[in-house]
Amino acid sequence: MWWEIFTFEIHYQLRRPLFYVSSIAFFLIATALMASPAASAIYGFGGGIERNAPALIFVYMAVFSIIGLFIVTAFVTSSILRDFEQDTYPFFFTRPIRKFDYLIGRFTGSMAVSAMLFLAVAAGMFAAQFVPGQELANIGPYRVWPYLAAWVIIALPNLLVMGACLFAIAIWKRRVIWTYLFVVIYMLLQDVVESIASRMTNTLLGSLMEPTGLGAISSITRYWTNAEMNLLAPGFGGELLLNRLAWLLGACVVFSWACWRFSYTDSASGTKPQALKSGKDRIKPAPEATKQIIISGPIPVARQLYSLRSSFAQWIGQTRLELKSVVNGVPFIVLLLLSLVFVFTFAWFIGQNRATPVWPLTYLMLRAIQTSMSTFLTVTLIFYSGELIWKERSLRFSDVFDALPIPNSVIMLSKLSALVGIAIIFLGTGIISTIIVQLIRGYSNFEPVLYATGFLALLWPFILLAVVTLFMQVLTGNKYLGFLLTILLVVYRKVAPALGLEHDLLSYGAHPPLLYSDISGYGAYAEPFIWFNSYWSIMAILLLMATSLLWVRGTWVTSRVRFATAASNWRGGIRLASLLTIVGLVLCGG
Repeated sequence: MWWEIFTFEIHYQLRRPLFYVSSIAFFLIATALMASPAASAIYGFGGGIERNAPALIFVYMAVFSIIGLFIVTAFVTSSILRDFEQDTYPFFFTRPIRKFDYLIGRFTGSMAVSAMLFLAVAAGMFAAQFVPGQELANIGPYRVWPYLAAWVIIALPNLLVMGACLFAIAIWKRRVIWTYLFVVIYMLLQDVVESIASRMTNTLLGSLMEPTGLGAISSITRYWTNAEMNLLAPGFGGELLLNRLAWLLGACVVFSWACWRFSYTDSASGTKPQALKSGKDRIKPAPEATKQIIISGPIPVARQLYSLRSSFAQWIGQTRLELKSVVNGVPFIVLLLLSLVFVFTFAWFIGQNRATPVWPLTYLMLRAIQTSMSTFLTVTLIFYSGELIWKERSLRFSDVFDALPIPNSVIMLSKLSALVGIAIIFLGTGIISTIIVQLIRGYSNFEPVLYATGFLALLWPFILLAVVTLFMQVLTGNKYLGFLLTILLVVYRKVAPALGLEHDLLSYGAHPPLLYSDISGYGAYAEPFIWFNSYWSIMAILLLMATSLLWVRGTWVTSRVRFATAASNWRGGIRLASLLTIVGLVLCGG
């Protein structure tokens, strides 16, 4: 029976556009990365390393297994939660299907589709060798085995380890948000664990503590020459073999626990029905109906008021509801507390030179917030953009909500305001944490004006990010594709300078660094920072207009219908406003 469930799961996932879009995207990214001069520079390799060196292929296969976690999560969680979300689980749970067959079929099906995705990554890295315009001196012999070896030794074990954890969390919590919370925390802690592992004197322990195999590869190739890097692969032995076996064993334990905990008698919320223990627990008869109240006279007529004032009131009320739904959730609290731990640690040690402590000056505290919170807040905004946009549809409340007399712009701006509110809470609590650090260390010159200025400077780029995350979700019409495109945009910003695209006008939200000194303040750094962020703010206004045009109310329609409707609605005031905004963008950019 598990084979039928396995094949059904593969056919279901292959009928969805997410697989094909993500496969094409990862293929193109892998090709562009491995064909660029940045291939050997991004991850710290020196000169003389060929772009198709086996060691380099192993490293980037591990890197792609981290980047692809958001898409793998979509496959894994869909396989186990789909029945509960669509209320089809009674049909499965009442059939003569063994629990083992049901879970193994769903898990292996999602893992097979994920493995196909990473075959596209391997194919993209292999195709990079044939991209024209490269210097032949940078490309070694054409070999297929390093790509297949990296797929088998690195990608497949990583998929099984992460997939087992995601599968177990989905079974345990029965909510997608918890699986993505795990992904967010894992991605945030990955760099920390990798950095600790690389500095450990016990290389075996350092190799075992990092789950993707990057630590083991680094340990094996630590003293390799360039010739060895270009010729040899890390191989499936020694520290890498122990790393793979240890984490696969842990994945087996986690998956076994998930299978043991899963029960056909569980409700859709994941809680077991409780037996009636006493007479107090018995179902009580419904109370008598209340007496009918008859109102004589004419029925009062409700006043319908549609004005700017009513829209403003709707925006305030809806923003409060959206933000409250996020802030009251356990995942948000966990992310916030975890980020504050990083802020506190960075603020305590920042600025030290050779373990010599320095005064916790305010500008150093702001730098600590920027360094420690940047990744946290970026991933959090990407994640909650999907949750806020698709909240009504996931709760099956969209038909009622979309019928309310609320303009599209009010709904859109309330969700954007909630994302901005998340950024304000993160940065605000970060500032409070740094002030506590200053107090603990006996420093009282808090410089509130500098804190306020630094807060605005830190918040501005995240407002731009909130706009583009919202736009990607509405543009794609799919939560996971929106995640993918936004992550690719963030990754592009990181690697663009290494690809030769250094100019800040070529990367959305990019700007020159804003540095501060106690002598001249922000000085000459302030003007270019303001100009570039003003340019991208105008671009953000254009994106908001496009988001409003593409917004869907009621029954979801195809992308062709959405774009046709947006084109027909692009008239009158919004057309004039968008044309003026484009003129302002060109002038500001010039």
